Amino acid sequence: MEHMGPNGVLCSPACPRAGTASTWTPGLLNRSLVLSNQAIVGSVNANRRHYEAAAAALARADHGWLERLVSRKVPLARFSEALARQPDDVKVVIEINQ
Repeated sequence: MEHMGPNGVLCSPACPRAGTASTWTPGLLNRSLVLSNQAIVGSVNANRRHYEAAAAALARADHGWLERLVSRKVPLARFSEALARQPDDVKVVIEINQ
């Protein structure tokens, strides 16, 4: 994080060990991120139980609402179209079996 330049984005797929020393304070971190136009994105891996719970929650969700989240479907042969953002995009799906 200390080596990230202006307009940089840091993707952190893990957390430091508990007790790891840091010279950053929340205020200093916020000031640095805002004034340098930086972003930090975190990712946490889940275990099978978490994925099963998520799948069950999606199965119980309102299917009409879920369908409205998909703004476009693109066949695999034209995958590059899915990567070109359009103004109304929410979620673009690449269909593999079409």
